[in-house]
Amino acid sequence: MLNFPAINAIKRASPNTQIDVWVKEYNVELAQANRNISNVLTYAMDPGGFLASLREVLFSNKHSEFFNSIRRHKYDKYCDDSGTAFTSLVGWRSQIPFRVGRNGQGLGFLNHVTLPHDFNTNLTDKRARLVQTLGNFQIQLEDFSSQHIAISGDRYSVISEKLCFDLLNVNFVTVQAFAGWPSKDWDLKKVLELLQSFCSRTGLTPVMIGSESDAHRLQSIVPQLVPNTVIAAGRLTLLETYALIGRAAFHIGMDSVGSHMAILQNVKSLTIFGPTNPRKITRLDKRHIAVYKQSSCTPPENDIYCCYDAGRSCRDLSCMKDLSVPEVLEAAIDLWQDRVVDSVYRY
Repeated sequence: MLNFPAINAIKRASPNTQIDVWVKEYNVELAQANRNISNVLTYAMDPGGFLASLREVLFSNKHSEFFNSIRRHKYDKYCDDSGTAFTSLVGWRSQIPFRVGRNGQGLGFLNHVTLPHDFNTNLTDKRARLVQTLGNFQIQLEDFSSQHIAISGDRYSVISEKLCFDLLNVNFVTVQAFAGWPSKDWDLKKVLELLQSFCSRTGLTPVMIGSESDAHRLQSIVPQLVPNTVIAAGRLTLLETYALIGRAAFHIGMDSVGSHMAILQNVKSLTIFGPTNPRKITRLDKRHIAVYKQSSCTPPENDIYCCYDAGRSCRDLSCMKDLSVPEVLEAAIDLWQDRVVDSVYRY
């Protein structure tokens, strides 16, 4: 999702360019839906760090067919967003004439242009810096548009059938109650209390999205959910979740993929932040706001995380524990009623 604006910017500025992407398996369907992407490659790889990657690539034939398949495409340019030792070696072994990437695990020198890891740069801007080395590609507002993603009408019918829910004729709010790691999660009881108040005031039906593991966690609190709540977690593909959010009237989530999907489709979104800095994570404006609680360990203005592991080792997490339901509800109602003054609500 964070790479889409950069990909769209390349295609807009150079419409005859063929853009192929290499992604993990769960991203394939979503990448294929982007009209600016010609081919989607997927390849399972997890060789580890520097030494493991060297051993795998230099002293093993395990990946030879993948390297050969890349060579056969005869790509002109290779843009390595991950900056791992393995992906750096792939570009080098595949003999692509021009390679740009990050120096994440010490093999950045294999690229023709190497950018520092720039850890604290806004995540979208990081992608922009990479593609700018390929040519005069500047990300513009239109590159964040959902017009680049093709969703067929049949797809909405499939989603409605899966969920037993008419997403085209019901006003609803999508809710992602969990993030990528626990330190970015708000108390689930507070999420439920927020939904109870917000939905009673707006008339929206809550639709809970997320992974299969999220679905298991939600099952334990089903009796406490707002009446008519739809559990979509674990029942939709990534592209179907994207399509679902695109039809929502509002999105509430933790710092995770759902918020990026809402922003790309210009759906009003409220994201709850704690150990991560909202101004470094995503694009915010008066339709896409962040809420967080100021604490002694809040990330400094120029840092992306509160500590090296983004709160995973924090034993307190006061930033999440002390954020109250009335505070988040105030921001949510302001956004719903178009009263937002600042895109970040700091309490």
